[in-house]
Amino acid sequence: PARMAAVLVASMKFEPIKIGSAPSATPGSVGLIGLPTWLWVQDPSTTTYGPNSKSVTQNGVTITAVGKVDKLVWTMGDGTSVTCTGPGTPYAESYGFSPSPDCGYRYGEPGEYDITATAWWTVTWTASTGESGSVPLRVGSRGHLVIGEVQVINR
Repeated sequence: PARMAAVLVASMKFEPIKIGSAPSATPGSVGLIGLPTWLWVQDPSTTTYGPNSKSVTQNGVTITAVGKVDKLVWTMGDGTSVTCTGPGTPYAESYGFSPSPDCGYRYGEPGEYDITATAWWTVTWTASTGESGSVPLRVGSRGHLVIGEVQVINR
């Protein structure tokens, strides 16, 4: 059953998330130092955020595997990482300058930052024979954020 489970897990599609962020990771978008950066999974699906499940039966033995994301680890490109235990909340203009309620960050310096979002999956499997196990997986995405600075002159 363990070999069958390994083949089953290998056949399951685990894809990188689409990074959602405010400021956006699209070219031309610029955030500001000190303001909240919101992070989330854009359009989560069974293959990008889960749960992802699949079963197979061979020689009278049925194996069922279920994969779930335990956490997302965002590396922010400035030596800092943020760990989020959910998919995050998509930003809406009505939120203004408030911080994300569940997955966010604030940059302290202007610059261009290459970010990564790594989904830490655990795939548990059970066999009709009573055997079971788990397989850890990591699937990463990359993005790029530009953070600028506003300067005000008082006279």
